[in-house]
Amino acid sequence: MSDESSTNLDYKLSPAHSILEAGGEAIDILLAAIARCLEELLPGQILEVVSSEPSAGEAISGWCRDTGHALARQLAGDEGGQFWIERR
Repeated sequence: MSDESSTNLDYKLSPAHSILEAGGEAIDILLAAIARCLEELLPGQILEVVSSEPSAGEAISGWCRDTGHALARQLAGDEGGQFWIERR
């Protein structure tokens, strides 16, 4: 995935209601942490996930498809990225 310039799009996304700083946690731990954090949010609220795990983008995207949560936006690269997930 390619990086996006945040200057054009930041104003279009409402601020996250919660932020998960995941560092380089393994994917299974990351996805479990995302699930726990989303349980605390109301439908429609946004969780921002910051991860340095290189495969986080692909894993989070697939997880969102499987669970029905919306991946509202992502800024991903070779060294992880930022992901905004809207709770269903």
